Amino acid sequence: MFAHLLAIAVATLVLVWLLHFRRGLAFESANKDKILNVHTLLMVVGFILVAGEATMAYKSVPAKRKVQKVFHVTLHLMALLAGVVGVYTAFRFKHERLIFHDLAAVVVGALLICVPRCRNVSKRLIQAMARFWGFGNIFPRYMHSPDGFAGNFKFLRPRR
Repeated sequence: MFAHLLAIAVATLVLVWLLHFRRGLAFESANKDKILNVHTLLMVVGFILVAGEATMAYKSVPAKRKVQKVFHVTLHLMALLAGVVGVYTAFRFKHERLIFHDLAAVVVGALLICVPRCRNVSKRLIQAMARFWGFGNIFPRYMHSPDGFAGNFKFLRPRR
């Protein structure tokens, strides 16, 4: 019961914040911040709260097991749909505002995470991007060893 009241309070506070302090919601608007407000609403209310309600459906819905399962799956599908549309509105906001450097940061971060796994491919990709943008050779000489970052440090090498 307390969790349901807390979800209603969070949804109310988010709606008041978006409608009063952030000046509304819209899928299409001259004010691009309204598009990002749709993202916020869908991710908080749709994705987080509805998914939370879906996980509590087995205890909170007084019905037979099959009805609880249908209710549970329906709420999870609604949360998934809200999450997908919320991510779409975020990318749409970035596209309409012409904010591409955030996407480049995500790609470079993903590549840096992949360095230990697929070291040669990601290292070559990062090096090619750095050369393209005029940074030259960004990897020190020791990183070209077969052990990568831990080339000169024996205590960091993986055990074989």
